[in-house]
Amino acid sequence: MKRIVISLKCGESINLIDQDETLSQNLLEQLSSLFSINSVSILKTKTTSVIIRPSDISSISVEDIEMEENTTPSQKVESEQPVDIITDMD
Repeated sequence: MKRIVISLKCGESINLIDQDETLSQNLLEQLSSLFSINSVSILKTKTTSVIIRPSDISSISVEDIEMEENTTPSQKVESEQPVDIITDMD
């Protein structure tokens, strides 16, 4: 499992939990594409969608986390599916 933390230039950070076993390097490469987008993007998982303006992103970090059974993460947004990035929304 991975915790994705998107730090914004203003406001609170966005926290996502990715329960897929995607390698951190692959996930980072997918998320890095957000920095090359000029308009609005949607980060979409099975349970969560986040509409974000890439120019508002300060940084993105991906951390491996381990969960015990019957334990829920104390994050704002939880995901049960890999991150799907839809780019350049008009």
